[in-house]
Parts: sequence; C-alpha cells; structure tokens
Amino acid sequence: MKNLMTLAAALLVSAPAVAGSATMSVNFSAVVSNTCHVSGQGSALSGSAGPVPATVANYTALGATSSSAIGAGFIIECTKGTDVTVTATPTDGTATTVASYGVASTPAAMKLFKGSDFLNGLYTIQVNRQDSASQTSGDLYGGSVSYTPTAGQWGAPKGTYNSILTITFEYN
Repeated sequence: MKNLMTLAAALLVSAPAVAGSATMSVNFSAVVSNTCHVSGQGSALSGSAGPVPATVANYTALGATSSSAIGAGFIIECTKGTDVTVTATPTDGTATTVASYGVASTPAAMKLFKGSDFLNGLYTIQVNRQDSASQTSGDLYGGSVSYTPTAGQWGAPKGTYNSILTITFEYN
C-alpha cells in the first residue's frame, strides 16, 4: 500500500504542466440615428443673419415706399447627411418650402394685424447649409427671414401691426 501511495505521489509530481490558450471575438455595433438641434449663435454660419430679434419695418403709404424688417436668425445642427425640409408658414398668408440653400425664397404673401385692421406684405426666407467639417460637427443650417409691407396701403390706420411666421424644420 505504501508503494502505491509513493507511485501516486510520483505521478502527481512528475505530471507535465500544459499551457493553453483560447481566442474569442466580441462584435460591437452602433446604430446612428439622424437628429437635429438648435445650436449656437447664428453668426457661426456664413451668410446667416445671426440671432436677430424681429425688427420693425418702416412704412409709409406716402411715396409708395416701404423697407424690410429682418429677423429670426437661427442655426440648426444635424447629423451629417440628414435630409431636411424647412418650411415657413405665416398666421395668415402663403406657406413657403425652401427649395434651395443660399438664396432667398420667392416672396410670399403675409398679413400683419392690428385688431381687425391689416397690412399686406411679402416675406422671404433664406437658409444656408454648411456641410460637416469634422467627426465632431454636424451639417449646419442657418438663415433668416425678412418682411416687406406692400407700398401704397392708404387704408391701413396708424399703429403697430404684428403677425407670426412659424419656421418648421423637419428631418428624417
């Protein structure tokens, strides 16, 4: 019995050490969704009016002249390559969808109101696009809108006229 124990101990001591290795792979993936957000100052994009409060157009029926009011500077940043549609819709007037970047839209009708009185005019919207410049920046969209009262409106009483132009930025 003593020999059997010695033999078992000898076998355990003399067993060769076997080194091993194993390899496995781990796969990672990420799904990037298109997204957009209001970003920074309007002046960050060339050609945009910047963050400008709506201004008052100077208007007089005398001399049949009027001047434009420019406002609503904005910057939107989107994931690179995101398809976007920009639409301007006045409270009372004609909606305009931006057809191309870097140029003003065709003037569209918009009314400003003071109670039941109104002032006819035309607005334009211009949106500029700047493609993503790096891995840490998206495509930038910026622009402005303007409004010009129609000249010669002698029937509009003195006072301040207002309206809202809603800018809708859709992406997918």
